Amino acid sequence: DVAKRSFNNAHYLKESLINTNKFKDVNQNNFFKEFVLQTDLDIEKLNDYLMANGYLSGYDLSNLGPEYKGHIMFCATEARTKAEIDEFVKLIEVYSDV
Repeated sequence: DVAKRSFNNAHYLKESLINTNKFKDVNQNNFFKEFVLQTDLDIEKLNDYLMANGYLSGYDLSNLGPEYKGHIMFCATEARTKAEIDEFVKLIEVYSDV
């Protein structure tokens, strides 16, 4: 049951983030609870904004090398509710780093 909730939450989060039109899928492979998306947003500023609003965001993969610029790894587990995921996504929908 825990694994199923993690899987469902992660897939729901991924689709919700893609639907904001601020992220693109970079990998069509199967995944469990962690996934990578690409964005033109300033990931450091996005993460600061989300942290200020009480949410830990994704890992900026550009820390691994310049070829990963704009790539962010998200994770969702069984510990999150649909309402929390929806609030997280809503914060991103209204976010602008301009």
